[in-house]
Amino acid sequence: MLLHVTKAGVCIFVLYQLPNCLDEYLMLYYLESVKNKEWLFLSFSLWSWFGWSIWVPILKKNASQI
Repeated sequence: MLLHVTKAGVCIFVLYQLPNCLDEYLMLYYLESVKNKEWLFLSFSLWSWFGWSIWVPILKKNASQI
Protein backbone atom coordinates (compact mmCIF):
# COMPACT_ATOMS: atom_id res chain seq x y z
CA MET A 1 0.00 0.00 0.00
CA LEU A 2 2.81 2.41 0.85
CA LEU A 3 4.39 1.77 -2.56
CA HIS A 4 1.11 2.65 -4.29
CA VAL A 5 0.76 5.86 -2.29
CA THR A 6 4.34 6.82 -3.11
CA LYS A 7 3.80 6.19 -6.82
CA ALA A 8 0.60 8.23 -6.73
CA GLY A 9 2.38 11.14 -5.05
CA VAL A 10 5.26 11.11 -7.53
CA CYS A 11 2.84 10.81 -10.45
CA ILE A 12 0.79 13.80 -9.27
CA PHE A 13 4.02 15.82 -8.92
CA VAL A 14 5.07 14.81 -12.45
CA LEU A 15 1.68 15.76 -13.90
CA TYR A 16 2.04 19.27 -12.51
CA GLN A 17 5.44 19.60 -14.18
CA LEU A 18 4.22 18.62 -17.65
CA PRO A 19 3.15 21.17 -20.27
CA ASN A 20 -0.49 22.20 -20.02
CA CYS A 21 -1.64 20.33 -23.13
CA LEU A 22 -0.18 17.03 -21.91
CA ASP A 23 -1.41 17.72 -18.41
CA GLU A 24 -4.99 18.19 -19.61
CA TYR A 25 -4.83 15.09 -21.81
CA LEU A 26 -3.48 12.93 -18.99
CA MET A 27 -6.04 14.32 -16.57
CA LEU A 28 -8.89 13.44 -18.94
CA TYR A 29 -7.40 9.97 -19.37
CA TYR A 30 -7.06 9.69 -15.61
CA LEU A 31 -10.72 10.60 -15.06
CA GLU A 32 -11.72 7.86 -17.50
CA SER A 33 -9.44 5.33 -15.82
CA VAL A 34 -10.18 6.19 -12.20
CA LYS A 35 -13.30 4.02 -12.03
CA ASN A 36 -11.58 0.65 -11.91
CA LYS A 37 -7.92 1.00 -12.87
CA GLU A 38 -6.67 3.94 -10.85
CA TRP A 39 -3.45 2.42 -9.54
CA LEU A 40 -2.68 0.75 -12.86
CA PHE A 41 -2.94 4.11 -14.62
CA LEU A 42 -0.85 5.90 -12.01
CA SER A 43 1.89 3.28 -12.25
CA PHE A 44 1.78 3.28 -16.06
CA SER A 45 1.89 7.08 -16.32
CA LEU A 46 4.78 7.26 -13.88
CA TRP A 47 6.88 4.63 -15.63
CA SER A 48 6.00 5.87 -19.13
CA TRP A 49 7.13 9.38 -18.12
CA PHE A 50 10.46 8.01 -16.91
CA GLY A 51 10.72 5.95 -20.09
CA TRP A 52 10.13 8.94 -22.36
CA SER A 53 12.52 11.16 -20.41
CA ILE A 54 15.24 8.55 -20.96
CA TRP A 55 14.55 7.42 -24.53
CA VAL A 56 13.65 10.68 -26.30
CA PRO A 57 17.12 12.29 -25.84
CA ILE A 58 18.78 9.02 -26.94
CA LEU A 59 16.60 8.79 -30.06
CA LYS A 60 17.23 12.45 -30.93
CA LYS A 61 20.97 11.95 -30.54
CA ASN A 62 20.94 8.85 -32.76
CA ALA A 63 18.77 10.55 -35.38
CA SER A 64 21.16 13.49 -35.62
CA GLN A 65 24.06 11.12 -36.30
CA ILE A 66 22.37 9.40 -39.26
